[in-house]
Amino acid sequence: MLPGTSKEHALTLAERIRKTVEKHRYEFESGKQAVAVTITLGVSVVNPRGIIRERFMLEIRRI
Repeated sequence: MLPGTSKEHALTLAERIRKTVEKHRYEFESGKQAVAVTITLGVSVVNPRGIIRERFMLEIRRI
């Protein structure tokens, strides 16, 4: 959750996180093999007025 953040800024941040994860090579403890990882992130804008926190968290988990 990024309270007070615009949709555009949240999208920019999500893309930076995605690129950072994509560039990193994750090595197994043996160091003999590395894997590439990619992720998908989404952004949703919600007007929090009148939404109970617990209900908000339940809605997020459904996505």
